[in-house]
Amino acid sequence: MYKVKLDDHNGGSTGEYNLAANNSGSWTTYSVNMSELLDNVDGNGIGRNMSLSILKVVAFMATHGATEDVVFRLDNVYFWE
Repeated sequence: MYKVKLDDHNGGSTGEYNLAANNSGSWTTYSVNMSELLDNVDGNGIGRNMSLSILKVVAFMATHGATEDVVFRLDNVYFWE
């Protein structure tokens, strides 16, 4: 299982969005529904108070098994609201 979340310059943070892991070694396409990700900014349930124009961090995390040797290779990453 992988997770992705966003942080902004104002200290805002989205909830974590779960992605199914594909450890085949081949390129995989993932689509993250930004409205779902932005619905839980700062865990307050209010949501949608994060602007992608001040995006600071895109965090990708491995959450299962040995995580110290995980390497993410990203290409063609796009964001839109």
